[in-house]
Amino acid sequence: METTIRTMTPPKSFQTMTPEELSCALDELLQEASHLGIDDIQKITSDKIVVDERVWYKCILACRGFNTSLHCPPHTLTPYQTRELLKNYSYAILLRKRGVPEDFVGLPDLPESHINRNTLGREFQLIIGKLESLAFYKGFYLAIAFSGGRCKICSLSFECPGMKTGVCSHPFEARPPMESVGIDVFSTMQNVGWKFSIIGRATDPCGVDVVGYTGVLLVY
Repeated sequence: METTIRTMTPPKSFQTMTPEELSCALDELLQEASHLGIDDIQKITSDKIVVDERVWYKCILACRGFNTSLHCPPHTLTPYQTRELLKNYSYAILLRKRGVPEDFVGLPDLPESHINRNTLGREFQLIIGKLESLAFYKGFYLAIAFSGGRCKICSLSFECPGMKTGVCSHPFEARPPMESVGIDVFSTMQNVGWKFSIIGRATDPCGVDVVGYTGVLLVY
């Protein structure tokens, strides 16, 4: 049985694109994100991304995910490294996939809510990895993505085989969450005018405007 391998014409690198070509390529990425199921998409300048050490320390001191995944502290970039990384990028794409408030907040925290929330999180993380790949094939070969929430690629219950082997099982799909590298997601969303709710387990879902997972793709 013969198989057909799809090939792609090599694109220009972003350094050799005209301003019009850069704008067109970015617009195509925004369209791809929409087609993949992302609800909120916005092209932003990298200075809109807020880095705050307190976010990283919250991950270390007040998150049960600390040191349970290769994509959580202390295995991720520090806030200092994140700031240094951002200095090399001018543009990024902010992305959010919305969910159902009852799956994210409210007591009691039902098992089906866990499943729905974590399934949405995995779907979002896979989309983020796909978009980074698409950016690469559009000439943005230095594009880097950061996801939202703890990594769920290997397991919806957050089991990370890489903690035993020291190597990520899915390096092309798994990306660290924004908060794990010190990015203040709330302040970043506020900078671009997105609505959001600060939520916790005891939050009344009736008072929640928007919930979901937020990520960012650094483009060039």
